[in-house]
Amino acid sequence: MTSFEDGVIFVHDAEHALEHLNAFSQQLVATIVFQDYTQDEAAEVLHCARRTVCREFPEALDRISELFLDGGLLNRLPTVPVENSCQEGKEADLRKWLQTSGIHFCKVWHNFLFIMLCLT
Repeated sequence: MTSFEDGVIFVHDAEHALEHLNAFSQQLVATIVFQDYTQDEAAEVLHCARRTVCREFPEALDRISELFLDGGLLNRLPTVPVENSCQEGKEADLRKWLQTSGIHFCKVWHNFLFIMLCLT
């Protein structure tokens, strides 16, 4: 971000993306990302099973990612050709790989959102 106005626009767009989540997903993102709770702590605070948090949090992040991509806040990563891939054929989709990484992808998003909000 290069200016105050860019920061305001980003915050507005991020808020708009969060509004597209259901109420539980909004609470989950707020608890884990903005309040810095662990997934175990979030499950306790939100009175749900940890399994629910582990299932719903990545889905909420995926939904936010799609909204950010559609809104131009993020750029899509190109599909990278991979030689001798044993699981994806000739081309591996980086997005699919990130989705299967689960916790690592969540942590990356947690850090990204935290940094972006701190910059604004």
